[in-house]
Amino acid sequence: MEMTREKLLRAYPEMPKSTALRLEHTLEKLQSGAYEKSAQGAPKRIGFVMALAIVLLAAAIGTAACARLGVFDFMSRSGGRTGVLPGAQELVQTDLAALETEHARLAVTEAVYDGATLRLVYSITVKGIDAPLTEDDLSDGDSAFYQALRAEGMYPMCDWFRMNGEEYTMTAGTAGEQIPSGENGEMLGYLDIQLASEGIVPKGDFTAELPFVCENGEWKYVEFTVKSAAQAQPLASLHAGKAEAEILAASVSPVRATTTLRVTMDSDATREETLFVFSDWKDAALVDAEGSALSDRENMQINRETDDTLELSFTFLPTGAEEVYLAPMTVDADDNWFVDMTRALKLK
Repeated sequence: MEMTREKLLRAYPEMPKSTALRLEHTLEKLQSGAYEKSAQGAPKRIGFVMALAIVLLAAAIGTAACARLGVFDFMSRSGGRTGVLPGAQELVQTDLAALETEHARLAVTEAVYDGATLRLVYSITVKGIDAPLTEDDLSDGDSAFYQALRAEGMYPMCDWFRMNGEEYTMTAGTAGEQIPSGENGEMLGYLDIQLASEGIVPKGDFTAELPFVCENGEWKYVEFTVKSAAQAQPLASLHAGKAEAEILAASVSPVRATTTLRVTMDSDATREETLFVFSDWKDAALVDAEGSALSDRENMQINRETDDTLELSFTFLPTGAEEVYLAPMTVDADDNWFVDMTRALKLK
């Protein structure tokens, strides 16, 4: 029997428009890279070689060495815009701590905690170098700068930390950068440590410790107190469409609006229902009580995804709105995209 196009179309019914549109939308996002990959936790104690590889990657981007940069400057460098609101400056702490060896000095020069992410700038200075570092110095593992660090047992970055005495592997989604500062023998480093995305939400001020020096097998930590202006509030949850959606952590600050969400499907949910619900929440938007968008999404991270559970972390540019919601985006039978406020979860 000859299989013509018409026979094939009759043999396989037409896909519902809403399903076809969702599939087309997802494929477009995958092709464009709009869906961020699920981040994986970094291996613990990566050591000098891997740390150097990350330094090389950052240095390859290129930078003009001169100004003393702060947290918001580094945020602007990495994302193209700082995007913070005026009140963000009140969260900045400066000159927090220092750790010194015979020939090198590390200082935490600035830190900002917005209730979800700890961002900090630190400097490492080799005392015997009497000229500003160059990008070549940070891309050459045999440069005088790196030879001096090895001799001192000092590392240009770290991959774990302590908070209130408890040790954590550097969290998934954490980013870093290292650049010349323009001062003699000095490098500036930046760390953007994602905390709330992995359920690390301290209550009030907390102590942070970062390991940068290892002498005779013993690690030395630079220790400082981080001030928190975050206010605890009830975390919303809602059951709708055969799914329980609950906010695990939320912070709406002048720096960023962030939230971690868990979606759990009912036991009788079909695979198609699960895929649609998960896709709706992956497209979630930050909106007001009327469903109007408040700010652009900067990042979406898939922390965990199984057959019946999805955990996501979102970062949005900040908003000054008095009421803030996270709501899924979906499509109706007439192929219209809309914010589904019947499933909206209040963040503020």
